[in-house]
Amino acid sequence: MLASFQNQHSSQRPETVHLATPDSEFAFQSIYNQHRHCVYHVALRYLKSAESAQEVVQDVFIKLWAERKNINMDASVEAWLYQVAKINTLNRLKKTATTTHLKQQVVVNTKWLKSIRSNCCSECDSNIHEFYL
Repeated sequence: MLASFQNQHSSQRPETVHLATPDSEFAFQSIYNQHRHCVYHVALRYLKSAESAQEVVQDVFIKLWAERKNINMDASVEAWLYQVAKINTLNRLKKTATTTHLKQQVVVNTKWLKSIRSNCCSECDSNIHEFYL
């Protein structure tokens, strides 16, 4: 995946690195225009959501801008972008998995509450209902 990511822009890399001075908005715009589609497709491949993939693109380029003075521009910009996109995508997948697990737990707890309600007096039922809802 990284190889195809790099191969698509290898001819543009020297120009990009030359433009990438620490405070250059033009360099940032150039890097964004050259690499946003690849970052998007890396994220989309795993997230299966256009909206989430676009959020990854936004996060990656916000991080690039925020850390532009600390990034070694002699190194591969493509590799840095790919790495940040990969980490961001994996974190989103983990968060989704955790959220899905929590939703499943709510369903289980709801079923448990319904079973309690059917076996309980009306006073307990109203107390449980008020507590959990």
